[in-house]
Amino acid sequence: MLLQHFLNFWLFLMLLNVTKVKMIVVDKLMNVNANITNTTITTTSTTTIVTRLTPAIKDEKNITSSATLKQTAKFFNKSSSKKRKTVDVSSIPIGDSSTEWRCPNITGVRSLECGCDLPHTLRCNGDLHGLGVLADNLRNSPFSVALLDIALRNVTFLSDARIFEGVSLRCLIISSGEIKRVHKSAFMDIKGPLLALGLPGNALPSIPWSSISLLVELERLDLSNNRIKALGSSDLTSLINLEYLDLSNNQISSISQRTFANLRKLEILKLGGNRLGDYASSLKALTQCYSLRDLDLSANNLNGPLTASTLPILKQLSSLNLNRNLIKSIQNKALMNYSRLTTLSLRHNQIDVLQDHAFYGLGTLESLDLSYNGIVAISSASLQHLTRLKILDLTHNFLRALTADLITPLPSLTDLRLSGNDISIVAKHAMDGARELKSLSMQENPLSCDCTMREFAEWLQIAKQLTQDLITITCVTPPKLEGAPLIQVPMEMLNCDMDNAEKDNANIIEQLEAITKQNHSTHIRDLSEEIVLHEIHYSADYGLILTWIINLSKADYMCDAIFVYKEENINEILIDNSPIHCESKIINGQNTVSVIVPDSSTLDVGESYRFCLVMIQDRNPQAELTVGCSNITQLQLSSGDSLAKARQFKRHPYADLSKYDRSSVDDSQTEDYTINGRKFNSLTVQQDDVQHAKHSFNIFNSLNRSFLPGLGLGILVTSIAVLIWGAARLRQTANSSRSSTPTATTCYAASEQIARLADAENGARYLKLQATTSL
Repeated sequence: MLLQHFLNFWLFLMLLNVTKVKMIVVDKLMNVNANITNTTITTTSTTTIVTRLTPAIKDEKNITSSATLKQTAKFFNKSSSKKRKTVDVSSIPIGDSSTEWRCPNITGVRSLECGCDLPHTLRCNGDLHGLGVLADNLRNSPFSVALLDIALRNVTFLSDARIFEGVSLRCLIISSGEIKRVHKSAFMDIKGPLLALGLPGNALPSIPWSSISLLVELERLDLSNNRIKALGSSDLTSLINLEYLDLSNNQISSISQRTFANLRKLEILKLGGNRLGDYASSLKALTQCYSLRDLDLSANNLNGPLTASTLPILKQLSSLNLNRNLIKSIQNKALMNYSRLTTLSLRHNQIDVLQDHAFYGLGTLESLDLSYNGIVAISSASLQHLTRLKILDLTHNFLRALTADLITPLPSLTDLRLSGNDISIVAKHAMDGARELKSLSMQENPLSCDCTMREFAEWLQIAKQLTQDLITITCVTPPKLEGAPLIQVPMEMLNCDMDNAEKDNANIIEQLEAITKQNHSTHIRDLSEEIVLHEIHYSADYGLILTWIINLSKADYMCDAIFVYKEENINEILIDNSPIHCESKIINGQNTVSVIVPDSSTLDVGESYRFCLVMIQDRNPQAELTVGCSNITQLQLSSGDSLAKARQFKRHPYADLSKYDRSSVDDSQTEDYTINGRKFNSLTVQQDDVQHAKHSFNIFNSLNRSFLPGLGLGILVTSIAVLIWGAARLRQTANSSRSSTPTATTCYAASEQIARLADAENGARYLKLQATTSL
């Protein structure tokens, strides 16, 4: 008797433990916010669905599989290996868990294929007739289904009313790629409250409000990848419990101001891939989403500067996605209305300016993504208010230097991403504020590994907290260190040896940027491989003439300016920057232009110069400038006279425009030969031009010695004689006039005398004119 009581007590304990396990599983599966945090369901019109669970659900599955769910890991009637498009459906209770649950056996139609990859989850492929058979099987099945995902073929209209009447469901997903209409009673009388509805990947032209208006318990609605063009004021009125709404990848350009008036519980809104930039004023409707935490406005053609009035005021917002828009800049205090924002993404815009205090008010921001923009420099005032920022992504911009302005304002920064920029230098003390930094990426930057890089190299060697592989931070210049990881370069090789011919402190880039501002252009391109200095010759009439070969793809370029740099020891000094005009012609099948160097008389024979030709696209004053620079070129004297000759040279190629601050003279890349007993680099002298100039010069010298002095003396003597004779005649005429007083009887005679005097004066003028003409 005692043994029997003991056995009964032991069985009671066992049953109690099993009941506790069941209750734990049911509680976790029914908890929307805690346990199924992100279930991603993939759907298309022809394939099965793959569900990715969060670690919490995977752990729960592992816990229960050994004790209670050994037979329910996977259930299939018919399998399919095809994949579907991803749709996010999270926080969905999937019903009561049971050790006896089995996948429903769907029979009665061959065109329907179903399978279960998770407990209480059924995925099917079929047609509209198979949908009715499926509903009948589920009504009669002893095993309940919480999530039903159906991909229908060749269905444009869900025409059956109450098709799921009496079927116990929590989540329903229907897609075909072609559904345009839904019967207004299609979802009526579903057993148990439907919490999630998905109609993604169809052809709905508008929200089927008459079909969903009775689903007042609905918490999640997915209408992504349809053809919805506008949101009306009554489309979502009855969905007062909605927390998640996905309307991404539609054609929405207009939102009524009352669309979200009743959605007081809405927390996640996805509007990416629409056309809200066409009517940006529609965004004001979002101000009624008082509980909104996550907003996606990516790929909406939002353009212009981002200001405080661009977006609606959302006090609870913590995540904002503005990727793939057309935003040009971020203005002062543009995001001051988002004081709880923790994540901000602005990837793939056209941002080139971050104004001071652009991120004012974002004291809680932890992640900022500004990658794939046009940012050239960032001031410390721009990032001044991001004291909690941990992740800063600036990959694929146009930053030229890493300075303290980028790091000092960010005391909490742990991850800095700078790959794909134009960074060539790291300023002193740039990394002094990087006390919390654990990850630094700087791949694809033209680092110049000279003495200015020593401090940064030392910091890399002692920065033990960095977790990523620092081998990827490599040198580009000088050539002897190209491709070498900076952390492996010995300190003695990071030097600034000014005897190296590659050093050149001529700041050509700054001069070209000055020209850019004058022309209101925004970009400078190095086309030294397409704009090539072909030859230099001297003309007695015009001076130094440069002939360039132009290999540009477009023919509508015109010359803009010429830069002339003089080499002095190891430096290059800008001595001329003049606007020019050039004439083009075809020589040996190549397009060439001839440029006259202004004021070439200031160029000294025997000195070395570099010439840079700047061109701009014709009829487009805001087009980018293109520049081609020669190598260092020496002006050479010919034997026997003072005629300046120039040499053609073998060009030293430039990798990019940023290297213009380096000298390009390399003795190993030129060919030497001797002229007049002196050894020079490879030269080509224009003999015809030289001989012609010499002949003209000699004729002019002979004229100076013989003819010109006599001619000048003769003109002087003749001019004096004519002046003396004219003065005498005028004096004689005046005396005659005073000696005779005219009366009334002598008026006629006086008139004749005046006439004779006029004839005499005219004759004198004729003789003077004749003498002048003879001269």
